[in-house]
Amino acid sequence: MQSVDQSETAQVGLSEDSQPATAKVVDVTENENKMASIIIGISILVYYFMTAVFGTIYFMSPSFLFMICWTKMFQWWNGFMYSWWTAFMTGVLEVLFGMKIFITGDLPKDPKERSIIIMNHRTRQDWLLFWAVLHRYFSCKNSKIILRGDLKHFPGFGWGMQMLNFIFLKRRWEKDQSVFGRTIDFFNDTDYPAKILIFPEGTNYEEVSALKSYKYANIHGLQQYEYCLHPRVTGFAFLVSKLREKRLDAVYDITVAYPKTMPQSEITLLKGKIPEELHYHVKRYDNSELPDQEELGEWCKKRWAEKEDRLRQFYTGDKTFDGNNKPDTTAMFKFTAATIFWILFVPVAMYLFHYCTIVRYYGIISFSLYFICGYMGGLERLSIDWYYYWHEKKKRD
Repeated sequence: MQSVDQSETAQVGLSEDSQPATAKVVDVTENENKMASIIIGISILVYYFMTAVFGTIYFMSPSFLFMICWTKMFQWWNGFMYSWWTAFMTGVLEVLFGMKIFITGDLPKDPKERSIIIMNHRTRQDWLLFWAVLHRYFSCKNSKIILRGDLKHFPGFGWGMQMLNFIFLKRRWEKDQSVFGRTIDFFNDTDYPAKILIFPEGTNYEEVSALKSYKYANIHGLQQYEYCLHPRVTGFAFLVSKLREKRLDAVYDITVAYPKTMPQSEITLLKGKIPEELHYHVKRYDNSELPDQEELGEWCKKRWAEKEDRLRQFYTGDKTFDGNNKPDTTAMFKFTAATIFWILFVPVAMYLFHYCTIVRYYGIISFSLYFICGYMGGLERLSIDWYYYWHEKKKRD
C-alpha cells in the first residue's frame, strides 16, 4: 500500500513539474508566432513603400510633360499606373495571405459613370482595403479619394496621390470648400468620369471619436450609434451639388464590416494581422432619386441610420450581409499578375538606381521636383492651376 502511495505521489509530482515546462513551450511558440507576424507585417509595409517610391519616380514622373500640354493623357496615364499598383496592394492581401472579399447589393455596370461613393469609416485602413471593390466593379483608375491633407506629403504614396488629383482636406470647411469646388470644377470641365470616395463621418470609428459622437447625439437628441458615427453632411451635400452642375449619375452607399481581424490602424498591419474577411454591402441611388440641395443632409443622415441597423444585424447575427457567404473571386488573375510584376520590379529598380548614372540622376531630379511642388501647394493644385492658365491662354489667342 505504501509503494502505491509513493507511486501516486511520484506521478503527481511529475505532472506538476511538467506543467510549467509545457507552459514555457507554449509561451515560446506564441512569441515565435508573434515575431514571425511582426516580420511579415514590416516586410509588407516596407515593400509597399518601396514600390510606391520607385513606381512614382519611374512610371508617374514622365507624365509631368503630359501635365503641361496634354491633360487627358496626364489623367489616363496616371490612372492606369495607379490601377496597376493598387492591384498589387490588393493582390498581396488576397493572393499571398488569402484575404476574402464578400460583396452584396447593387453592383455598378457602367465604368463611365460619374458617381459619389459614401462609406462608414470603421478603421484607418478602409480606403486602402476598398481598392479590392474598386478594382472589381468601379473602374479603379478613375477613383478619387478624399483624405487628410497631411497624407499628400508622404514620400511615394503622397506624391502619387497628388498626381492623381486626390482631394486633400484640412477639416476646416471655410478652407476646404474652395479646394473641393476647384477640383470638382476641373473634373467637370475635363469631363472626367470620376468616382469620388468620401467618408462623411470625417474620421474613423474608435473610442475617442465614438465618445464625441455620443455627446453630439445627446446634445441634439439623436439616436445613439454603436457601430458607426454620426455623419457630417456639409461636404457631401456640396459635392453632390457641384457634380450635378455637369453630370452626376449615382450615389453608392457602401457599408463595410470586419467579422474577424479588424486593422484599426497601421500598427495592426505592422504586427502582421491581416483581416481574414471583408464584407461590403452596396446600395445604388440614381441621381433622379436624390432630393434637392436643401434636403441632401437629411437624406445622408437617413442612410446612416439604415447603416447602423444593417451593421447591428451583421454583428449580432451570422456576420454576413443578406446571408452571402460566397467570396468574390473576380479579377484574381489581374491581382496575381500585378503582384508578380511589382515584386520583381523593386530589385530591378534598385539595381538601376545604384549602377546606372542616368537613372540615378533622373531619380534625384524627380525627388527634387516632388518636394518643390509639395512646398508650392502640391501637384494636385499646380496641375489644375496650369490647366486653367493654359485653357484661358488658348481662348485669348
